Amino acid sequence: MPGSPQDSLPVAVKWPLAWAIFLAEGDCRASVPFGYLPLRDRWKARKASFVRVLAAVLAELEVEWARWTRERTYPCFITWLARVGYNANPQEWDAWEKNVRSFYRSLTGQDKIPLPP
Repeated sequence: MPGSPQDSLPVAVKWPLAWAIFLAEGDCRASVPFGYLPLRDRWKARKASFVRVLAAVLAELEVEWARWTRERTYPCFITWLARVGYNANPQEWDAWEKNVRSFYRSLTGQDKIPLPP
């Protein structure tokens, strides 16, 4: 796919997924965009610019994509993010996955991100 190095998260997936996460995490009303609070930088994340948080989220999605394609433990990337990767709170797994999947479907017409061949 143009714009994506081989084995990286395709751009056609990365950007809609990032926006789906943004919307699911409270959009502009959230205290931290994308709900992104790395444990070591909670205070900095609250003060970080939107662009910096977006860049960090996109980088984390790339890392999680590599882990998911290597481990192949869940059939859908959104499920992986909800259970293993991005969403750290087990009490929110199901609701987070449902919300991200719903927004991703609204943006792309698809509700799953399957494993690459």
